[in-house]
Parts: sequence; structure tokens; C-alpha cells
Amino acid sequence: MDTCRVSSFQELHEALSKYRKDNRWMFRGHSNSEWLLVPTAGREPFSDSDDERMFRAWQRRSVEFLSPRPSNEWEWLSIAQHHGLATRLLDWTYQPLVATFFAVSTYHEGDAHLYCLRADKVYEQTDASPFKAKTLAKYKPHTVASRIVRQGGLFTIHPEPSIPLTEA
Repeated sequence: MDTCRVSSFQELHEALSKYRKDNRWMFRGHSNSEWLLVPTAGREPFSDSDDERMFRAWQRRSVEFLSPRPSNEWEWLSIAQHHGLATRLLDWTYQPLVATFFAVSTYHEGDAHLYCLRADKVYEQTDASPFKAKTLAKYKPHTVASRIVRQGGLFTIHPEPSIPLTEA
């Protein structure tokens, strides 16, 4: 994995220039450099829980609040992630400055990190359950939440949520 240290917006702009030629790049910002690239369902204290069971319970309760209702499990899972449920989805954005905002909006001791990923595998077959996904891939949700769209949001789905993306 390549690394590049920047200390100004100009340096960030220059470092990101190599990603502008290919719109398949996704970005994620971490304010703490020790955080692993794992979805919330793979982090403590959620890693010992059954994320599918928690999702099903959330889904049963959320039905009365959603109109129109999501059309498939992938959309349901995207909304659950968006509202803070610990899922096997990891948030990314096509907008490097959005990721940078998330990296620096909360101060932690040490350096913030901006991750760049080009995931060529895309889950488009949304008739299958996301809990049956066998490989790590990106998922681009339909317009299920306006904030996801405004942030250029998309996700990676992690079949084994506790395994960091760098090891998958």
C-alpha cells in the first residue's frame, strides 16, 4: 500500500491528482490512523454479535418509519448503515474531499488517513442476500437516502466483517 504524507491543502490536491483520470477510485477518511478498514460489524463490541440477526430486528421495527420502503435487502442494509446500525458495509465516497472532511472533522492524537481504493468487482445482483456475499466488492445503492447521494456515497460489502480490507 502506497503512502503519502501531506500537511497542506495544496499538497493534498497534488497527491489526489493521480486519481482524477479514473472514476473508479473510492475514498475513505479515518481520523485515527490505528483504525482498521473493517465495517462496524467487525469491530468491538459488535464483532461477537450476529449482524444479520441485529439487522432483521432493526428491519422489523423500522418498517413503520420508511416510505417508500426499500425494494431489496441491499437497500435495507444501506439505510440501516446510514442510520448507524453495525453492518458489514463499509462507507466510501467517490468524492476525495468528502473523505478528507471525515478524516479531519474529529481530532484524534496523531495523523488522519485518507484511503483510496479501486474496487473493480461490483455487486449488482441485488436479488441475492447481502449476507450470502462470498467476496469483498463494492455496492452502489440506489437513492435510498439523500445524504448518501449528496456525499457521493457507496459501500464495500465484507463477507467476513472482522477481516480488515487490507487482508481480504
